Amino acid sequence: MNFYKIIIAGKVVDVNCIYLKWQQKHGILIGCDPSEAQFIQSSDQSEVYRAKWLNPAPPEAGIFDTVEAVEISEEEYIALREKLGNGEDVAEPEPQQEEPAPEEASSEDVPVETVMSAAEMRRIVAEQAELLASQEDRMSFLEDCLLEMSEELYK
Repeated sequence: MNFYKIIIAGKVVDVNCIYLKWQQKHGILIGCDPSEAQFIQSSDQSEVYRAKWLNPAPPEAGIFDTVEAVEISEEEYIALREKLGNGEDVAEPEPQQEEPAPEEASSEDVPVETVMSAAEMRRIVAEQAELLASQEDRMSFLEDCLLEMSEELYK
């Protein structure tokens, strides 16, 4: 079973495992496998949400609030369910920024990309056009030589 936690404004507000999809034939939301999911549902079944990682939903399904939803393990689901059931506030921890490992290149070693000016781009395009033209001339010359040699060979 795939569990998820619903996070709104940096706070875990619910956990659940009910995935929904739109059934066109009857115009209703029905339960489904996570791989088909277009929506998720709150544990009290009063709310239906969208998350960015869910499958696209058709317009006729309606508009639902988009929340941050993160898939979690069953152990985390049980722990959060208990805390939320006791009325505890559960703040989502801030993602920790990892420091680069010593062997990684520092920002001083990485070349900085620069944006080319229009003049530089025109110069490069002109050089490439000239190169292409010279290669076309060479290919034409080689093709003529090959045809000439073929004529001699098959006489």
